[in-house]
Amino acid sequence: AEERARIARDLHDDLGASLTGLALQLEAAQRRGHAEAGQLGGLAGETRSLAHELRELAWTTNPRCDNTGSLVAFIGELTERYCQAAGLKCRLDLPAGESSVEVPARVRHELLAVVKESLANIAKHADARKVSIGLTMNDGHLSLTIKDDGRGFDPTRTTSGSGLQNLRERVQQVGGSLAVSTKPGAGTT
Repeated sequence: AEERARIARDLHDDLGASLTGLALQLEAAQRRGHAEAGQLGGLAGETRSLAHELRELAWTTNPRCDNTGSLVAFIGELTERYCQAAGLKCRLDLPAGESSVEVPARVRHELLAVVKESLANIAKHADARKVSIGLTMNDGHLSLTIKDDGRGFDPTRTTSGSGLQNLRERVQQVGGSLAVSTKPGAGTT
């Protein structure tokens, strides 16, 4: 029931609001009787983004994807796509081959959210050139490592708001822990 409520919230808050905005922009263009090329390009980009969001939501809820092989493939694809769009070099150190170790939907959802938020933070704040993402499995435990070669920061003096705390809470909600290693000029892991 909790998972179904989360899906309903995601559909309503994320996809519903985005689709409403898209429809309003298209209606405005229709009233004007035309749309500029730049506006159409922006709408196409928003539509592509919504398609990716819908695909992610379907992936996180599909029981056939409750395994490490699916997790590895999806994280790899998302990271490569994001890094290419952000102009970042990308190194993936992900287990090869299909693995059938079970990874529940809730864990996959939270790990994907951590990857997306981390990549967004790197692109916005780190002034990085390269990102590496690694995933290891040991005795049923997953370890996800995200590293950049950016400017780093002083974690005792950060004013970044609640970003790291949100990531920590996401990981803790599925029984994990988050460690951050960084210092000015030395990147962040």
